[in-house]
Amino acid sequence: MKQGGCDVSAQIGVIDTDWRRRGAVHFLAGRIADAALAFEKAVSSAPEDADALAGLALARFRQGRLEESAICFAGALQLRPNDAATLVNLGNLEVHRKRPTAAEAYYRRALAAAPDCIEAWNNLGNLCQADGRMDQAQKCYQRVLQIDSRYASALNNLGNLYQKSGRFEAAEKYYRCALSIRPKDFEALSNVGQCLRSQGRLTEALSATDEALQENPGFDAAHNNRGLILQDQGRIQEAIGAFDKAIALSPKNASVRSNRLFAMHYDRHTTPADHLRAARRWWTQHGTEAAQQVSFQNDPDPFRKLRIGFVSGDFRSHSVVFFLMPLFDSYDRQKLEIHCYAEVESPDETTARFLQSSCGWHSTVGQDATTVAGWIRSDRIDILIDLAGHTGGNRLDVFALRPAPIQMTWLGYPGTTGSPVIDYRITDAVADPPGESDAWHSEQLLRLPKGFLCYQAAEEAPPVALAPIVRNDYVTFGSFNTLPKLNFEVIEAWATLLRRVQGSRLLIKCRQLADADTCQRLRDQFASLGVSAHRIRFMPKVEGTKGHLAMYHEVDIGLDPFPYNGTTTTCETLWMGVPVVTLCGDRHSGRVGASILSRLGLESLIAQDEEEYVEQAAALARDAERLIHLRRTLRRRMLNSPLCNGSAFSRSFEGMLGKTWIDWCGGRMLQKAKEECLSTVLRVGGDIERINLVR
Repeated sequence: MKQGGCDVSAQIGVIDTDWRRRGAVHFLAGRIADAALAFEKAVSSAPEDADALAGLALARFRQGRLEESAICFAGALQLRPNDAATLVNLGNLEVHRKRPTAAEAYYRRALAAAPDCIEAWNNLGNLCQADGRMDQAQKCYQRVLQIDSRYASALNNLGNLYQKSGRFEAAEKYYRCALSIRPKDFEALSNVGQCLRSQGRLTEALSATDEALQENPGFDAAHNNRGLILQDQGRIQEAIGAFDKAIALSPKNASVRSNRLFAMHYDRHTTPADHLRAARRWWTQHGTEAAQQVSFQNDPDPFRKLRIGFVSGDFRSHSVVFFLMPLFDSYDRQKLEIHCYAEVESPDETTARFLQSSCGWHSTVGQDATTVAGWIRSDRIDILIDLAGHTGGNRLDVFALRPAPIQMTWLGYPGTTGSPVIDYRITDAVADPPGESDAWHSEQLLRLPKGFLCYQAAEEAPPVALAPIVRNDYVTFGSFNTLPKLNFEVIEAWATLLRRVQGSRLLIKCRQLADADTCQRLRDQFASLGVSAHRIRFMPKVEGTKGHLAMYHEVDIGLDPFPYNGTTTTCETLWMGVPVVTLCGDRHSGRVGASILSRLGLESLIAQDEEEYVEQAAALARDAERLIHLRRTLRRRMLNSPLCNGSAFSRSFEGMLGKTWIDWCGGRMLQKAKEECLSTVLRVGGDIERINLVR
């Protein structure tokens, strides 16, 4: 976000003293230490000089000496109580001190003193946008543009606002307007790149991001964005390299390191042990608060109603919803009281459903970890559950403060968090077999007996259609998984399958295929493996859930990628009557397909290696009768299975939570008994010693 600040010369004022003049010259030249020294001498010789005080405050601010800066600004403000420039800069200072309420008060005071103060409107808009008040933010930026239609910072910030709400064409328009005013604005160029990425225009996105880096090679956000674009193109090693550059430039940026961790799941050459080491490094860098000792006031009654907190950025239209909503719809209100802590910048109808199903709701957008942890403690949450891991919108910073007695992770991330303060990870025995997989997690694994997933299909799902093999003279394989999962080994296996099944076709659908160059790269890969272009059909994102699911009418057999399987994609493929062949791998992300199919009694579609994967898919392709039967019966099979039984899943989930709570209460009562025993021993021992002394 572009933070508008006051012009330095305007803040310093008319330069009419020698030391103030020198300070201004040094400041504008970037010689901040020299500027601070000059302003100090100016203030020493003229303590009532508000301009000199303001200049010193700016210099201290740039030096990172925020407390001294605040004192100087306060002194300048005392001399000129209605000076808008000083009020804006005090607001900026409070933003850096992570005190948004105080910052907003200063911006509003500046606007009361100078209603057309552009910087105050722009920065107030940034505050509103940061804590999710999007309508107010939009009004602030539009007010800026009414005053000055060429104020590039506001144009860029409006682009950010529209991008967050998914209005990518509008966002791109505002970014490009900002660039028409400041063509070399590296932040706006990088933002254009991310906007284009969201639209699937990956080649253009990479070009814009590279242009931003030409303007500023040290811009860490652009290196991070470049990593995300390369990841979307399936260029995982290059993506990891880009994330490494961003980390080197900004070692304290936790989200970049999380992006790198997530990218590792797409890389077949990384091992589960590699993931654990990298995740632990994340906590070494960003989870230092975990070392705190925390006491809890929660009532250690093992049989009372439990307060459960869920923390997520995905309480909205998102794939996580298909697995979370069954629990929210079916949980026993006599046993659980559910609270949500939502990092949702653009709430939607799905957000409203979660809000209605919960007993407590907090928006965490724009709130620091200490504030959110305080809410959780105040709500007396017994078990706090993370639904994001190292994906976007996570609040692992909150978990680091240990606001709840028991902390868990579930659903949104396919591996260990690496955290010493997240006690449990919820999974099952197929996705994480007992034994070796336990050693790959910093958390203790809780295995639900009938699967860690419960799927609720979209209401808009169309009826199952006739298998396309009936109307075609060939079988159609398909994958609607995201492109980064389609590594070269996957492409190689699919090419072998297409060569083995004469006349077969392959339909690949994902949003990244809106990019022509990306499609051509895939065509070239298949061509190098002996598969001609006419046998492969590429399709970009189809708008609307119903239209997306209707595309399964074109597929006979779903192919699960490896080592990172589909989850939502696999479930929706099966729901539309399309059988899925999966390869059971050596890690959670590569065993989710096996977990899903085993709940349906379809173990025959689970392969143990690549050769078996190809052979099972080929055998199924040759058995038209079985394909037609599966097409007709899969949806009913799902409805009658544990995979879609929300009520049974909720009872199992509640039982698991109850057991962990009983264990915690038992440990708490044992500790209390030990403390009371020790206290008694010390007290009695002290009395005996006193008696002996008297004798």
